[in-house]
Amino acid sequence: IMKRNKKAWIPLGELLKSDDIFDSADDSTIQMAYSESWLFWDTILNRPEFAAKLPVYLRRIEGRINPDRRLDDFNAQFGPLAVIEEAMKENLDSLNSNAPNR
Repeated sequence: IMKRNKKAWIPLGELLKSDDIFDSADDSTIQMAYSESWLFWDTILNRPEFAAKLPVYLRRIEGRINPDRRLDDFNAQFGPLAVIEEAMKENLDSLNSNAPNR
């Protein structure tokens, strides 16, 4: 999906600030949101510099119901969104370059 839809990239801030994108009327937007969410977690868990910050972040957001502080919480623990988003795109390129051709 992501390989075919590079122009449809959803900014990470949109994915983090609200769950509304997953309720879009457009199926391709929903598929892209889920694909990017998978890529986000794959990137966070497999890059040591991000994985090390994850336990503190999860403790920070534990029990939060209101999404108003999602971006602030994320930025406070992981730093600028642009850094994570760039790492996600590098991860995607790596995954695509190692994928079998169809």
